[in-house]
Amino acid sequence: MNHLTDAIAAEPNNVDLNDIGQRVILPSSYMGGPQHMNQCYQDSMSLGRRYRKVDVFLTMTTNPYWDEITQELEPGQTPYDRPDLIARVFEMKRKALLDEIYNHGIFGLSVAYIYTIEFQKHGLPHMHLLIFLHVPHKLTTPEAVDSCIWARWPDPEQYPKLFATVKWCMVHTCSATSCLANGKCSKGFPKAFNRATTMDTDGYPDYWRPDNGSAYEISGTLCDNCHIVPYNPYLSAKYDCHLNMECAASFATLKYIFKYVQKGPDRGLLEFQMKDEVKRWIDGRYISSPDAMWRIFQFDTHQQTPNVVWLQVHLPEHQFITFNPNEDAEMVLDCASNQSTTLTAFFEANRDQGDLGTTARKYTYQEFPQHFVYDKNARKWKLRK
Repeated sequence: MNHLTDAIAAEPNNVDLNDIGQRVILPSSYMGGPQHMNQCYQDSMSLGRRYRKVDVFLTMTTNPYWDEITQELEPGQTPYDRPDLIARVFEMKRKALLDEIYNHGIFGLSVAYIYTIEFQKHGLPHMHLLIFLHVPHKLTTPEAVDSCIWARWPDPEQYPKLFATVKWCMVHTCSATSCLANGKCSKGFPKAFNRATTMDTDGYPDYWRPDNGSAYEISGTLCDNCHIVPYNPYLSAKYDCHLNMECAASFATLKYIFKYVQKGPDRGLLEFQMKDEVKRWIDGRYISSPDAMWRIFQFDTHQQTPNVVWLQVHLPEHQFITFNPNEDAEMVLDCASNQSTTLTAFFEANRDQGDLGTTARKYTYQEFPQHFVYDKNARKWKLRK
């Protein structure tokens, strides 16, 4: 009765009793599928709960005219003829960018990061990256934001390389994009001039955009500082690509950012009556050639550091078990009844009368993996060394 009620409540306007109990689910082990992205979102939220605030929201998009790509082209080829080069070079740039941020600390000590790789309709891969900084290095003041994020034209004489990059890919002109909705830009451009950076209550700062007369023609439109997409001058000059950098000013942006990063790839818009997620996913998804090469090369589409430990939550005798179908049923049942899970082992650790129990009772189940390690062979929690 309960399961039938749940099935009808899930889709009250599309109920077919012939399909009850016949639904096919695309498992979370399929990279990029809806279950996998939802799982990544839950992991990301757990990091947000642990570190409280995302400091940097960075989007990096492939430049198809990077020297590493163009110098390897055969005569007559364009970058779009070589999706293998695009995928390999972007993966190298991604590694280099993360190494600078996480290992070399160009923004200060980073304690965690999350990234997801997506592919645009015309094929170019791009990365959404979230960075958590250590408390002393968090971007909590206008001065700290101004030290690493610009929203203005750089001096073309003092920073010629940076100026060329900003002019090419960091200027938002609505005439060149499909962002117009009811005659207005959905991205909010052009922005207003701002004499100083202010920490906006909507979640993102209003960056310093001086009205200093700097304006240059882009695609027939005269663009001033109000049209500049926020960027980091060092990273933009070094990587020469669209590299949008934002500061998440409030905790309220946390869920939106994680949902945006894990929203999944582009899909075709089709209508289906089937209750088969696998068929619906195959029929509706859009795959570009760089996306296919990315999977052939087995590059990660999602990664986070540090790792998240999944803890079981279940009622008594309702835990998941694995078994060999060729074994005796009574033997399988007897073995399963004696197996501990992370939850039952947590209760056992708290019942311990020694040092293990004394330490265990200081922490909640959620905090346990930070101080204990689960031994899968012994099926017990041990103090982390």
